[in-house]
Amino acid sequence: MVEQLKFIVEQLKRPPFNRSHYNILTFDNLTNNQLLQVLTDVFAVVDPYDPSHKIDIRDEEPEKTAARHMNSLKMLGYRPKLDTDVNTFRQNLVSGAKSVVFPILQWLLEKLPEHKERAYLGRYLSKVDVPAEFLSDPEIAEQYERYDELMEEFKEVHRAYKELTSTPHTIDDLRRDIKQLEDEKETLEKRLERQKTRIQKVPAAQIELAKNYRKEVEKEEKLNTMKQDLNNVINQLEQKIQRLERQLSDQRSSSTDQSPDAIMKRMEEENQVNSYLVTEKFPKELNQMKMKLRYYEEVASNKALGQTELANYRAK
Repeated sequence: MVEQLKFIVEQLKRPPFNRSHYNILTFDNLTNNQLLQVLTDVFAVVDPYDPSHKIDIRDEEPEKTAARHMNSLKMLGYRPKLDTDVNTFRQNLVSGAKSVVFPILQWLLEKLPEHKERAYLGRYLSKVDVPAEFLSDPEIAEQYERYDELMEEFKEVHRAYKELTSTPHTIDDLRRDIKQLEDEKETLEKRLERQKTRIQKVPAAQIELAKNYRKEVEKEEKLNTMKQDLNNVINQLEQKIQRLERQLSDQRSSSTDQSPDAIMKRMEEENQVNSYLVTEKFPKELNQMKMKLRYYEEVASNKALGQTELANYRAK
């Protein structure tokens, strides 16, 4: 109870209430009507568009004050304690009992911005109950349908507004970013101009030499890549020859489990194929790859070759 009272007093001392004269003792000694006036003043801040809260409750009947408070609490979604009877709650609210007013004040002040937004939306999103017999009138039904459409439009506009106001980048931030980008652009342009001036001072022969050097470097990198590719192909061929030789050896060792005629026939066929692969096809391909490799090595080691010399190398 003391912590609750302390929180309420501290919040009421701050803007927009500015009740700096309150302390725990003076606030606890307020009369019930004075507490109801404080509650009305808080509702006036929560829902500033509702003029009914801007009133001195001494000029208002107690039942009307209670009804106004009950409607506001219902719109804001306030829920009393589970063990509280509705009639008892209403009676205590009418009388301004501390056991009811203090929890309401604490609840309102804990999330004041959220309650203000909910009250604002509640003014436009609380549907008006129209009896079904009235909706049978075409004109009333049309107006009620338009009423629903306007309510949905309001939701969309409010959602867009919230997204816009909650974005981390304000207009000033964007302007500051643009200014920074423009400054960086200007700095880069100045650097580019300085580089252009420096290049213009370099003799044309040196520029041409640099271009040729870059081309030769690119050519060397390309030849090294081709050399590596050829080495990979040679390794693959050698591995294939070794694999075939192993298969041939395995077949010879397993020939004891077959008939002599079948073994001879199969061996003759396999020997013919393997003999062709080992003695003709693979050696020929291997020699071709080695010749190409030597060609690329010679080209790579002699960077000053002309077109005629390159043609002679290719013809070898």
